[in-house]
Amino acid sequence: MTEKNIKNMKFREAFNELQEILNKLEKSDLDIEEITSLYEEGIKFKEHCSEILNREKAKITEITEKLNNKE
Repeated sequence: MTEKNIKNMKFREAFNELQEILNKLEKSDLDIEEITSLYEEGIKFKEHCSEILNREKAKITEITEKLNNKE
């Protein structure tokens, strides 16, 4: 999957992909090359999920601050 495709994913989609990668990594029959490739792809999904969470957290903080300022 390309980075462009990952960047267009919603959080749930990316999280599910990350979970699938983790499940594959738990298998003991993978070659080191497969492990490395899956790990690299997993990092991309993890970073995308983190970006989304940080962005949404900032929105919630902004909303909360606006509400607190109105009181």
